[in-house]
Amino acid sequence: MFVVLVVLVTAVVAVGAAAQSRADGWNRGYQAVAQRFGGTCLSAGWFGRPSVRFRYGATHVLLNTYKVGPSKFTQVVINWPDPNLRCEVYPSPNSGAPSGDEDVHHAGVQDFFRRHIVSGPDSEANRTFLSDGVRWQIERLRRVCGTDEVYVSVYRGRLLVRKRTLLRLFSDLEELTQLSLELYDQAMLTRMTGIEFVNAHAAQTIQDATCRVCGDTIVTDMVFCRRCKTPHHLECWQYYGACAVYGCQETRWVAPRTAGPSPLR
Repeated sequence: MFVVLVVLVTAVVAVGAAAQSRADGWNRGYQAVAQRFGGTCLSAGWFGRPSVRFRYGATHVLLNTYKVGPSKFTQVVINWPDPNLRCEVYPSPNSGAPSGDEDVHHAGVQDFFRRHIVSGPDSEANRTFLSDGVRWQIERLRRVCGTDEVYVSVYRGRLLVRKRTLLRLFSDLEELTQLSLELYDQAMLTRMTGIEFVNAHAAQTIQDATCRVCGDTIVTDMVFCRRCKTPHHLECWQYYGACAVYGCQETRWVAPRTAGPSPLR
């Protein structure tokens, strides 16, 4: 009986040690993400999973994992200012995996809706939310972190980005987090009306825009990336030398001007 007990204890200790070893490696990736974004990390134990929380401008961000049956996901959850918007975007079963030579910047609207299913009670709100910049970021998220499957939703005041994989390495976790933040930035621009871009017909109002370089709210001296329309401080753009959105790197900026009344027709 004593021998059996010793064997059982030894087996439990071995399993626990192996689980803790896996958790330690996982924790290192999440701890590095917490340090990168100035947040806090809740480390995993034997059978738990780590998570990271941090502030991004005026909002809060959570990086963690999610499980449904046998499917495991890594996800980024960002507080969203409109609790009434509901929009879900997920892969179409007939879309196929993206090829490596596809140009994300020139992906057409029809291509996007062929590859994704969009659902929500307000089709007009969905069209507004899925701007060129938002679609571009979703396509980029599709192509990273080892799987082409990405699920994006806005529901009950949360913007959710979910990839069907358990990411453990800092480089993968950082990339998913950074792209999710850039998706949030592009989505926030869809809520703004009243600023007119030079050489453009659309007008947008910018409220509580956050500079991607310094992280502060932009009050004066605002410029926009000519490609993705992400706002920056002029001084920060000049210091950085290009758009700070990962993967954009546009070197030309656009200055906004206050929109006047629409001409009478």
